[in-house]
Amino acid sequence: MKHGKHALLETRRLFLHRASLLALAPLALSVQCTQGDDSPDPTAPGNNAVEGAVSANHGHVVSITQQQLQAGQTVTLILTQGAGHTHTLTLSATQVQDIAAGTTVTETSSREQSHSHEVTFS
Repeated sequence: MKHGKHALLETRRLFLHRASLLALAPLALSVQCTQGDDSPDPTAPGNNAVEGAVSANHGHVVSITQQQLQAGQTVTLILTQGAGHTHTLTLSATQVQDIAAGTTVTETSSREQSHSHEVTFS
């Protein structure tokens, strides 16, 4: 009989151990999924990126990173999705260097859904 109680106790321990692992699994997954969230977004204005002011805006955001400014080369930026579409904006190397130097630069985005936007970096 002692053997039977011992086996039942071991089975119960194993069950409780597995149940606790299952209960903690969502917590472990959420920790894994959020670990990358702490890394800074290089395009966020708070991370030394320069955000462009978008004319006639309906939800677009665009910024140029410090890495792009330091490189001083031609870049094509994407105005984030607003009202169901995006735009692109190409800045010449001279324009990028001017923005890096603190000069105000205005350029027109691509034309999407029958309109474009003026984007100003300053």
